[in-house]
Amino acid sequence: MIEDCNAGKIDMIITKSISRSATNTLNCLRFIRELKEKNIPAFFENINADTTR
Repeated sequence: MIEDCNAGKIDMIITKSISRSATNTLNCLRFIRELKEKNIPAFFENINADTTR
């Protein structure tokens, strides 16, 4: 998925649970920061978290 984001194939990540996006908290934060650098928002449905806010 990160490769597709880097290639411009993905413009937003939507997932049911934040736990599905990474194996641990540190990896999740790195993933979200990397997406934010590329202006790709992420939405985590179970906690109603949106990185565009």
